[in-house]
Amino acid sequence: MLSGTGSQGIKMQAKQAGMMSETQVSETQMNQTRMYATRALRHKALVIAMAAGMAGPAWAQQPVTVLGEINVVGQAASLESALDVQQLADNIVSVVHADAIGQLPDRNAAEALQRIPGLSVERDQGEGRYVRVRGISPDLNSVTINGSLVPAPESDVRAVALDVLPAGLIRSLEVTKTLEPRQDANSIGGTIEVKTISAFDHKGLFYSVEGGFSHDTNVSETSPDFAAAWSNLFMDGKLGIAAGLSSAKRKFGSDNSETGGAWDLDAGNALEEFQRRDYQITRERQGAVVNVDFRPRNDEAYYLRTLFSRFSDDETRHLHNIEFDDAQLAGVLGDTESVRELKARKETHDIFSAVLGMDRKLGGWDLSAALGISRSSQDTPDDVESVFESGTTYSSGFVNTRRPTLIGDTAINLADDYELDGIVIGEQLTKDTERNLRLDLGRNFKAWGMDNELKFGAKVSRREKTNELTAWEIDGGDFDNPALSGFTSGTVDYAYGEFGPAISATSINAFLAGIDKSGYLNEEDSRINDFIMHEDINAAYLQNTFSSGSATMSTSPSSRRTATTTGCQPCICGVTSTTTPAYARPGPTLSYARPLASWPPVSSSMATRPSSATRT
Repeated sequence: MLSGTGSQGIKMQAKQAGMMSETQVSETQMNQTRMYATRALRHKALVIAMAAGMAGPAWAQQPVTVLGEINVVGQAASLESALDVQQLADNIVSVVHADAIGQLPDRNAAEALQRIPGLSVERDQGEGRYVRVRGISPDLNSVTINGSLVPAPESDVRAVALDVLPAGLIRSLEVTKTLEPRQDANSIGGTIEVKTISAFDHKGLFYSVEGGFSHDTNVSETSPDFAAAWSNLFMDGKLGIAAGLSSAKRKFGSDNSETGGAWDLDAGNALEEFQRRDYQITRERQGAVVNVDFRPRNDEAYYLRTLFSRFSDDETRHLHNIEFDDAQLAGVLGDTESVRELKARKETHDIFSAVLGMDRKLGGWDLSAALGISRSSQDTPDDVESVFESGTTYSSGFVNTRRPTLIGDTAINLADDYELDGIVIGEQLTKDTERNLRLDLGRNFKAWGMDNELKFGAKVSRREKTNELTAWEIDGGDFDNPALSGFTSGTVDYAYGEFGPAISATSINAFLAGIDKSGYLNEEDSRINDFIMHEDINAAYLQNTFSSGSATMSTSPSSRRTATTTGCQPCICGVTSTTTPAYARPGPTLSYARPLASWPPVSSSMATRPSSATRT
């Protein structure tokens, strides 16, 4: 076979001799290439024939084994599927599929979403928790699982903590940045749709097992994680069952030095106070999915999709607060006050979602109906924060303005110098339940020389959220301010110098066990944070889409009425409010899309007004 170097050499020689044109040279090269290739093929065929003739009897004696079919799907298939969903959508949608999620070590749904354009992630201890869409606060976005709204498990925020959902049980994540009339008008930034695995994602039996571990050198702990999924088709491919499990336990820690912005810049980068913090954290995440799909015909489908996930966050935080009487420059010693704190609490977040639905043909209409229920909760049985103050004034300072490190009097780390000032205890349980029923009808027809798609539907939603908080404040003075030395368990392993005594959570709990807490109830906080909220939503929409060639126009009047009632629990503080706003949304949408074969593959020009609303 003629090499590239030889080809270039023939071309140069022909030019120098003036015997051939460029075209003639190229034809000559092609003829020579064909000749060498033909010779090579003949030589290979002769060798193979000779080998077969020599080994003929041996091959004849070997049994024939028929191998099963093996399907190899590359990464391009997952990317193409996601792009198809984005391009064919009437609104602005971004999609990431399970294959793309599995390629990277994402622990939860929030971290899987961080790779979508226009989204950013808020982190807690380095792990993704909340998601911002187009820079808008997570409180102004909504989350759905298999089409059913997910309420927030926390009492004081509207945002859904997506670190509760394990990434291993997710089939796809779809982010809608402009809403359609059929969607809930309860988000400004966008709606995040979580879709779980289905048996019809594969042609037959499918299973996967994943396992791994991580090691944190800060706490010298190894953390395992495990995920498994299985699905299969039965009844000649009409019934599909899918199930998945996920479990992960992560032990880690962090050491911080925080100033909280307490700098006096007029004094030349002088520091007023800073905190040294040590965190010991254990996070566990378990999840399970069971989905059943029945498709008796191509135009008829019934499904049940369920998901349960539990996330626990067990955190112990040692804090040492150093406050200078006068703002100090780095390397300078001065009078210093010192306080030590221990915060120990364990939170457990649960999310459950179940959707029972159907899609089928009804005459010339496409009928879709779904009944959904979602529950979320946050349980914090013991949130204990103890404070020990020192009455001694120390001569201390700091070095390193980027990461302040304590210097000076080492007596600041003596446990006998500190006395119990007080203990704050909280017990809280938040529950949020949402039930909904949705019905959609659609039909395609031709009119006015254009293709039309008429859709209309209705949704009824009922939601209840409750919060119960009980708080106590115990004054250390009532017990003669016991010394810190009676509550310690060694010293804190701190990366940035000597931290001093470690306050023992076990000793604090033993001390509290001998106290009658009824006399220390914080009645104001306990009452004002107890509430019951009811939200009733009735909504309907009508949409018609006109299509002619590559142009599409949609018009969609819709209405939504929300009744919200909030009251104290058990309604002893006399505060009850009721609001009943109604919204009418015309929502016209004009769009033009290039043919699917055009380049770039997701090019479109769209003018939308999805959130225009008139309050009545």
